[in-house]
Amino acid sequence: MVDIILPTGAMGNIAGGYMAKKMGLPIGKLCAGVNINDISHRVIESGKFYKSDKMEKTLSDAINIQVVRPILHLLV
Repeated sequence: MVDIILPTGAMGNIAGGYMAKKMGLPIGKLCAGVNINDISHRVIESGKFYKSDKMEKTLSDAINIQVVRPILHLLV
């Protein structure tokens, strides 16, 4: 088995990894890293899906997001 760690904003790659694991791919742990714009973390920890009042500029522009649609598919 292999553990996978991915930087994430919208959780798309983690969602894909989770589905692959459920289909039988030998994946151990899936770990998502977020930046200060932590919408994914907030949704998982609190269960509350809301846009932050502001979005901080960071070096990781690809994960500077406010909406996490892929994770919603996993939670439904």
